[in-house]
Amino acid sequence: NTVSAVQRALSDRIRGLVFGAALGDAVGLSTEFLSCAQVDTYYTVDHIFHPRAEVHPDFHRINFPAGDWTDDTDQLVLVLQTLLENEGRYDGAIFAEKISSWKNHGFPGLGDESGAGLGRTTLTVLNHKEFRTRPQFAAADVWERGGRTMAANGAVMRTAIAGVPFFWDAAAVKRNTIDFCLATHADPRCVASCLVVSECVRRLLLLQVDGSDGSTSLAKRAEFGIAGVPANGLDAMYADELCHHARATTLEDLSVDEPGKIGYTFKCMGCGLWAMRKAATAMSTMNDPTVDGDNQAKTAISSNVVIQDILQELVRAGGDADTNGTVAGALLGAMFGFEALPWTNELPYGGWLEAWIQKLLFMCRLPVCAGGGVR
Repeated sequence: NTVSAVQRALSDRIRGLVFGAALGDAVGLSTEFLSCAQVDTYYTVDHIFHPRAEVHPDFHRINFPAGDWTDDTDQLVLVLQTLLENEGRYDGAIFAEKISSWKNHGFPGLGDESGAGLGRTTLTVLNHKEFRTRPQFAAADVWERGGRTMAANGAVMRTAIAGVPFFWDAAAVKRNTIDFCLATHADPRCVASCLVVSECVRRLLLLQVDGSDGSTSLAKRAEFGIAGVPANGLDAMYADELCHHARATTLEDLSVDEPGKIGYTFKCMGCGLWAMRKAATAMSTMNDPTVDGDNQAKTAISSNVVIQDILQELVRAGGDADTNGTVAGALLGAMFGFEALPWTNELPYGGWLEAWIQKLLFMCRLPVCAGGGVR
């Protein structure tokens, strides 16, 4: 069958989402858990962060091979694998089995001995006696026993991929997103932040179908239907807080390295929307009809630079930089596509990741090969 330009564009955006997440994750590892002041101490002002760049050699960072991603991307892949096994829909038993096996063994094909880097909330839920059979019950029980205060970023970091299957169906994306979140994170703030990210992905993919202009409209679409989120159990105080983080114009507004709060789910979500908004602003001139030359080629070159600049700024801010980078990278990848991403040849397990992406594209009945080819 003839493959349309829309199908090729969708494949490129979905591949961009997954690789973008891995790239943001790998780059963010350089400053994960560091304050902005520590980043300035350990890295020179002209240091260029990229997956295989030299990192501050502390005990945390030396455990990762050069260019490797962390548990953030691993868990996104676990969500992807679950979707593959259940025709694009959440299945609690499948996901619980996969993430439990990963906790104990990692991905053996990548040389893992166990799943490294699990956050406290996720680890506590996975160790709950009911998790394998009733993951959402286990997550809710942990949240209740913790005083209903835990709102960590362990669900939002993996949620972008939930916006891919059935992206034309808002209700289906919403259901998948909520279910994957509730499997480990019961707080309504976690659910709300996951919905924001997956809805952004859904709308970014829809842009490829409806022919809307991306760079001009995306700045507005980054604030999609936030007013509807409180209906999912978010009280007025947290709804206002969500809007504050979603509409932040600077990383300072998000306080990404705030002591004791770097893993707050709204901060991570806010970083993703900040990255989208910043990219949309930077790319707005590409729609200027007075600009001469090959606009498509110039857009690819310019978006590559824009993505690099945004990730540099985000990573240099410190905090939970790998998780913030994962969400920002996923949204930027969905926004611009794989062909616009920098550093894709620096991921040591990129071929393994590509194999899973091709399975997802095949399930979605989209062109499988990178570069618009068809297999």
